[in-house]
Amino acid sequence: MIRKRDINDWLLWLMVFRIFVDSYGWKSLLLYLVGAVALCVATKVIDEKIGVKK
Repeated sequence: MIRKRDINDWLLWLMVFRIFVDSYGWKSLLLYLVGAVALCVATKVIDEKIGVKK
């Protein structure tokens, strides 16, 4: 069962997404998404090398 808060969170993120795309365009959005994925992968690799367990 989906809580009302979950639906409101998704609506909020969709509104932010729409404002960002209207202001900056698709190319900027893709650049930021690629950067976020690269940072996520780098963080996982560093955590594995250091031996941090979550």
